[in-house]
Amino acid sequence: MKKIQEASQLRPQDPVITSLKDEIEKLFKEHDVNQKAETAYEKAQEALGDKRYDDARKLISEALRYKPGELAYEVFKQLIDTQEKLDTHSRKTSDSLSITIEDVENINVHDRNAGDSLTLMINGVKVVFRWCPPGEFMMGSPENEVDRFYHETQHKVVITKGFWLAETETTQAFWKAIMGNNPSYFKGNSLPVENVSWDDCQKFIKKLNEKVKDEGLQFRLSLPSEAHWEYACRAGTTSRYSWGDEWDSNKANKGTSTKPVGSYSANAWGLKDMHGNVWEWCEDWYEAYPTGTVTDPTGPESGSLRVSRGGGWSDDARFCRSAFRDRVTPEYRVYILGFRLELDDFSSN
Repeated sequence: MKKIQEASQLRPQDPVITSLKDEIEKLFKEHDVNQKAETAYEKAQEALGDKRYDDARKLISEALRYKPGELAYEVFKQLIDTQEKLDTHSRKTSDSLSITIEDVENINVHDRNAGDSLTLMINGVKVVFRWCPPGEFMMGSPENEVDRFYHETQHKVVITKGFWLAETETTQAFWKAIMGNNPSYFKGNSLPVENVSWDDCQKFIKKLNEKVKDEGLQFRLSLPSEAHWEYACRAGTTSRYSWGDEWDSNKANKGTSTKPVGSYSANAWGLKDMHGNVWEWCEDWYEAYPTGTVTDPTGPESGSLRVSRGGGWSDDARFCRSAFRDRVTPEYRVYILGFRLELDDFSSN
């Protein structure tokens, strides 16, 4: 093409060169259009596979703008509608979730011990929660902690009400049982669900709570507050990690991908994967820590960034410390970011 352009400049009136130049430019444009159309088509196929029907429609419409009337694209557009109708019908026919409670003896007991278990069976998926008792702790990190960050101002936090926190991160099997799809990059029923935004988690929780209410059960599920998360992660410890001050690859996942939840030993309260594997969304908007004592903090009423905790499989160990806090926009999705659930104390309902 460069040679043709040079020839065109030397002989601008030559009809053969001009025609050849126009033809080559046309071919380049067609190639570019074809590439853009195919890229949009491939992304539409991926979106359909994840049951993101609106995204699939937008992408296939983009492909058709580049190549109007393309038969394969038109057929795929109809396929999206058909697939969504079938999926909707499937959800309606299995709309009632089966929820049963095990460890019933722990529900209304007021003298529970830290780490006592409560198990829900939801559509055949076992979800274990661990009891986190009322108490107080120093949130953040001391100024002399190795790898400390400026936003970890240490301050006293009082937790007046105990709560149940999921023993592990939410699995893909659990997500699919509620949402009917799987947005995760790494696939596997026992792997943590990831690539979910804070907004996605709220939809999951809303749908789950609606089913809990329909079953007549007196509890509510949510994301943990940032204070609850760190309190549970530390489980009475003051070290950089819940097991000590040095990173131990035998106690948490920091490698090349996610691993099945519960693959490593638990902390003192029976909680697993609080360090590494995937980052975990918290309920709070992000703000700077206070310097004085606070009671049952839940973060500011508004903001632009939501808190995530725990570090992920691809992070340096310093980001997996008990005190480290990250923050991202609530619509952010990535394959190292998931969540775990908190369950309100039954005895207060």
